[in-house]
Amino acid sequence: MSNTSTNSIDLTAKPLVTMSGHEDAVLGIAYLPGRKQVVTCSGDGTIRIWDAESGEQEGTSMEHGGWIEGIAMTRDGKRILACSQENEMRVWDVETHELIEEWENHTGGILSCIAMSPDDQLVASGDDSGEIGGELSLGPIKGHEHIVTSVLWSLDGTQLFSASFDHSIRCWNSDTGESIGEPWTGHTDNHCGNKKLARRQLY
Repeated sequence: MSNTSTNSIDLTAKPLVTMSGHEDAVLGIAYLPGRKQVVTCSGDGTIRIWDAESGEQEGTSMEHGGWIEGIAMTRDGKRILACSQENEMRVWDVETHELIEEWENHTGGILSCIAMSPDDQLVASGDDSGEIGGELSLGPIKGHEHIVTSVLWSLDGTQLFSASFDHSIRCWNSDTGESIGEPWTGHTDNHCGNKKLARRQLY
C-alpha cells in the first residue's frame, strides 16, 4: 500500500473568476451552448452576458424591466428567453442583444420559472397561481395549488416536470398536458418560497 501523505490539503472552493455588475440579486444563470460565455438575470431588471474566463461583461445589458425570475437558452445558443414579474416572457438575440419577441400567455399571476424543450419548439413557464403555461400547443396546465417554482423537460421532451410551493413534484405528458401518475410529496419546508414571496412584497 502506498503511504498516505500527512500534508494537509486545502479543499476550500476557490472561484476562478468573479463577475460583478448587477445592482440587485442574481436570480438566474445559464451557460451559452458552444461558447465560453454565461448569461445572468437579476432583480435589477437586466440580462447580461459574461466572458466565462475573464469575468468581463460582453456588450450592453438587455433591459427587461422588473424582477427577472428565470432564463433559458435555445440549444443553438442564439436566443435567450426570460420571464419576469411583469407576467411576460421575452426573447433576446444573443449576438445583437435586441428584443425579438414578447409573449403574455399566462392567465395567472407573476411568472416564476421558465424552461425550453429539447427540440426548441416549446417553452414552459410557471407562475404564482400554480399554472404552467408558455408557448405550449396543449395550452395551460393546471394542477398545482401554489407557486410553480421550477419546470424541467425530460431529455426526450415527452415529459414535463414541475415543482411547487404546495410541496409537490408532478410529471406531465408533453403532448396531452395530462398528469402522469400521482404527485410526488414529502417536502415540508417552504423556506425558499417564503423568501421569494417576501421579495415580491418588497418590490
